[in-house]
Amino acid sequence: RPGSVAVDPKTQAKLEKAEAKLLRQSRRGGRSLLQMSPLEMVQELTDFLYAWRSTRNWKAILAIVPPLILLFTLGGFVLAGRLRSKESLLQWYEAKANEALGFTEDGKPVVDENGEPKKRSPEDDAKADLLFKRILQLGGNSQNATFFVALRNSQNGRTGVARSMMETIAPKDRPGFGFAHAWLAEDMIRRASAGETISPQELMHHFANSLEKSDVNFPANLYLVYAQLLEQSKRFDDASRVLMRGAESAPELRLEPIALYLRNNMVTPASNVADQIIANMRGRLQKPGITDVDKEQSSLTIARALQLTNRTDDSIPILERSLAENPRSLELRRALSDAYRVKFRLSLAKNSGKGQVNMDFLNRAIAIDPTNIAIQSDLSILGQLGISSGDENRARLSTLIAREGASFSARMLLAEASIGIGDLNSAIVQYEVILAELPNMTLALNNLAMLMTQIQPPDTDKAREYIQKAIELTPQVAEFLDTKGDIEALAKKTDAAIDAYLACLERSPERIATRKKLIQVYRDQNRNEDADKQSEILKNIEARIKAIQDQWNKANAASPKPAEAKAVTEPATQPDTNKPETEKNPPADDSNKSGEPKLP
Repeated sequence: RPGSVAVDPKTQAKLEKAEAKLLRQSRRGGRSLLQMSPLEMVQELTDFLYAWRSTRNWKAILAIVPPLILLFTLGGFVLAGRLRSKESLLQWYEAKANEALGFTEDGKPVVDENGEPKKRSPEDDAKADLLFKRILQLGGNSQNATFFVALRNSQNGRTGVARSMMETIAPKDRPGFGFAHAWLAEDMIRRASAGETISPQELMHHFANSLEKSDVNFPANLYLVYAQLLEQSKRFDDASRVLMRGAESAPELRLEPIALYLRNNMVTPASNVADQIIANMRGRLQKPGITDVDKEQSSLTIARALQLTNRTDDSIPILERSLAENPRSLELRRALSDAYRVKFRLSLAKNSGKGQVNMDFLNRAIAIDPTNIAIQSDLSILGQLGISSGDENRARLSTLIAREGASFSARMLLAEASIGIGDLNSAIVQYEVILAELPNMTLALNNLAMLMTQIQPPDTDKAREYIQKAIELTPQVAEFLDTKGDIEALAKKTDAAIDAYLACLERSPERIATRKKLIQVYRDQNRNEDADKQSEILKNIEARIKAIQDQWNKANAASPKPAEAKAVTEPATQPDTNKPETEKNPPADDSNKSGEPKLP
C-alpha cells in the first residue's frame, strides 16, 4: 500500500491472519457478551488475544526491559534514601554493593555448593558500579567504592582516570589501600615495559604495602618482580620470604627461593630453604583429601628441591614411587630423567673427563624420557671428550653395543661420528635402530629428518613424516619447528615453511638463524614489507644480545673463574625444552645451528 512500512513475509502473514480474525468478529455484528454462547465467548477472547499478540513489536518491548529494571532499582534506592540518614544510607549502599559483588557482610566471598567463589554477572557489576558511584556522589570516603569505580574506569580504557583515583587511596608517601597499591605496582610494570621511566623506590613502596600486608593472593608475576627488586638491593632473605608467600597460591614459585640463593652463591641458605620447602610439601602430602594433581606436584617439588641442593640420589626413589602411581605424568618422567642425567655428569666429573664414564646413567635417562632433548648437551660433552672420534674409539663403541645391547647413547654417538666422516647411510641405520626401540625419541626423529634432506636425492616426504612426529610429541620445542621450516623450504612449499618458521619464533623469539631464514624466504617471494619488518626485529634482538654479552663479559672479567669441574658437577635446574641449547645434528650449514645466546 502507498506510504506503508515494508515488513518481512513472516510478519506480513501474521498480520493478514489477524486481520481475517478481526473481520470475522465484525461480521458477527455488535453482539454483547450476554448474547453469546460460552463457546462463542471463548472464540472471541481467543481471536482478540491472538490479534493483540501478533501485532505487538516484541523485540522493542523486550529491549526496554533491562533499562526499566535498572531504573526501578535506582528508584528503589532513591526511595530508600529518603527514609534513611546519610550515614546509614552510605552503609546500606556499600552492603548492597558488596552483596552484588559476591561478598558477605564480614567481607568473605560467597561460595557455591562446590566451595568455589560465586561467579558474578555483568548485571551484578553494573549494580555495584551504580551503588559505589552513588556513595562517592554523596561524599562517602569508602576505599572499596573508590577502588571499584577506578577499576571499572581502567577496564573501559580510562587508565589515567583510574590511576588518579587509585593514588587517592594508595598515596606514594604512606600506606594505603592494599588492592590499590597492587594495581599501581602492576600499572608501573606495564608502563616500564612500554619504555616509560619509573621510580624503583615508588614501585617498591607499592609492593611493600600490598604483597606484604595482605592476606589476599596476587598474581605470581607481582611476587617475582618484587623479589627481583629486593634481590638487586641485596635483601635476599626478604626476597625469599616474598617468594615463599607467593608460592602459597602460585605453585610455580615454590622452587624460586632456592634458585634465588643459588644464583648468589649462598649454598647454606639454599639448603635451609630447600629443607623448609620439603617439610611444607611433606605436610601437604599428609593432608586428607589431597587431589592427585596436588599430590603429584608436591612430590615433584620435593624431588626438584633435593636435586637443586645436590641430593639427587634422595630424589630418585620419590620420583620412581610417584611415577609408578601416575605413569602418564610427563613432568615426573622428565624430573626422573634429569636425575639420571645429573648422576651421569657426576660420574664424568669424578674421572675429570678421563677413565670410565658410567654410560648406564645416560642410557637410563634416555629410556625414561625419550623426549628429553636436553640429553643432547650430555652427548655433546662426550663428543667433545673425543669418545666418538677416531677409528679406535668408534670400534670401542661398537663393541659396547655388541656386548651390552641397547646402548642408546653409544648409538647416538656413533651416528654423529658417522655424519662427521660423511657416512650418512651408517648414521641413518643407527637412528633407525634407536627408533625401533624408542619410537618417541625426538632427538633421533629430528636428526633423521635432517638426514633425509641430505641424502641424494632428498626424501622430503620421509623427512616431513619424522619431524611431524617429533613436533606432535613435543610441540613446544622451537628447534623441531625450525627443522620443519627447512624441510618445507627445500620442498618449495613456501607457505608451510613460513608458518613453521613463525611458529618457531613464537616459541623462541631470539633465534637469529631462524629469523634470517624467514627473511630470505620473504625476499624470495617478493614480500619485502614482511622481510623489512623481520629485519628490524632482528636488528633489535642482535643489539640486545650484544648488550647482554658485553655486560656478561664485564662481570666475568671482574670475578674469578670457577673450577672447570664445577661446571660439570653442578646439578642443572629443569632444562628449558623450549630453547634447545645444542647444535642441530646433522647441520646442513651454519644457519642450522641453534646454540645462540638466549635472552633472559
